[in-house]
Amino acid sequence: MDMHKFAHMSDCHIGAWRDEKLRDLNLKAFEKAIDLCIKEKVDFILISGDLFDTNIPDLYQVKRAVEKLRFAKDKGVNIYLVFGSHDYNPNTISMIDVLESADLFEKVAKGEYKGDRLELQFVEDPKTGAKMTGLSGRKIGLEKEYFEALDVESLEREKAFKIFLFHSSITELNPGYIPEARSVPLSMLPRGFDYYAGGNIHKKIEGKFADYPIITYPGPLFGTDFRDLEDMAEGERRGFFIVEFNDAVRNMRFVEVNISEVVYHIFDADKKTARQVEELLIEKAKDIDVENKIVLFRVAGIMSSGRPVDIDFRRIKEIL
Repeated sequence: MDMHKFAHMSDCHIGAWRDEKLRDLNLKAFEKAIDLCIKEKVDFILISGDLFDTNIPDLYQVKRAVEKLRFAKDKGVNIYLVFGSHDYNPNTISMIDVLESADLFEKVAKGEYKGDRLELQFVEDPKTGAKMTGLSGRKIGLEKEYFEALDVESLEREKAFKIFLFHSSITELNPGYIPEARSVPLSMLPRGFDYYAGGNIHKKIEGKFADYPIITYPGPLFGTDFRDLEDMAEGERRGFFIVEFNDAVRNMRFVEVNISEVVYHIFDADKKTARQVEELLIEKAKDIDVENKIVLFRVAGIMSSGRPVDIDFRRIKEIL
């Protein structure tokens, strides 16, 4: 039986970060991920939500992303996705809708309510025969309503290699920082799928359960906030999964996307004056090697005098 291959990524958050350099690094992570998918000769790519950081992102970022998506399509790689909590908007057309109409990718969260039950349709990849469906994410976990209404019986009856895409925290795999009220119990997922492609959790997670053989979260390709960068500095791997399959998953591995080293320092401000803390930060800023690195300084504690605003953080950034 022929072996096929797909890539699973999530939480690209193109357009995230106010800082221009970090915003560009985030975009470069996406571009590199697509290049690696082409190099790996995958048949198709899954994106489990939050391709963009907002539903109407910066057009320069969109232009570069579109060029890379078109490159993949021209290489014969189909792309399938669901909305994430950031790029979904129930009241207006989003950039995802615009780009789908240009045939750059296909949304797989397709269905309709029949009475109070939500019936989903499958999308079949023409090259491999794999069938996909799923649910989009919404802000503050509101997609839980979709799961509660889901007609799981019709999904479980379908015969094929099946993939379920979703952008939600599964309660049993919650890393702890997402409120439980915004997570979805494992039991709400339809059973009998060969691969469950998760998004929303910003950590690499692999779960295996009796009725759910493979549930994965690849985590973000780069990250969107200080916590994500801290995790990178502390060894959290960034990237996506490559999955080989025929009638079942035969092999799975994680492909790292390394964009920049992160240097991380924690400073203790306890019983120090604002001036002493500033001098400590300046000394470290002058001493460390920062070439082509992201540098994080975390300052914590209760100072003996002065206020945080008395510390000239702008000067320290200029030194770096």
